[in-house]
Parts: sequence; structure tokens; C-alpha cells
Amino acid sequence: MCINNSPHSTFPQGLSQLKALQTLGVVDCNSLMCIPDELRHVTSLRDLAIGSCSILGPRCEKDVGKDWSIISHIPNIYIG
Repeated sequence: MCINNSPHSTFPQGLSQLKALQTLGVVDCNSLMCIPDELRHVTSLRDLAIGSCSILGPRCEKDVGKDWSIISHIPNIYIG
């Protein structure tokens, strides 16, 4: 699943319902404020890529970002 150029400040609701989601890409979403807590319950997620997201990128930095604890279970994370 890819979220691209979203003007919204929040992710779509119901991400935790996507039990088979393996890949999530978030690109050019400069209004997104944070990773939703429900993403920690998507245990099937293997790949997360966040690119060109001025607010979200720093929040997802390994060990120091405010949202790191929500995504730390994901094996492959790319922030750029």
C-alpha cells in the first residue's frame, strides 16, 4: 500500500484492520503529523518506507523519534 501526496494530517483510519499488509510506503506527505498507534498492531508489516515527509520522517528516526516505539517491530524501515 502506498500513500502519496496526501494533504491530510492523519493516516486513514482502520490500518489495524489490514491484517495481511506487508508493505507500506508513505511519500511526499508533508502534512502527516504522526504514525497512528494502531500501526503497532499490524504484525504482518515487513517493510515501511517514508520518503520526503518533513514532519513524519524525524518522528520515525531509530531510537530517538517520538513514533519509533510504534514502528520498531517492523523488520525493514527506510526513512529518507
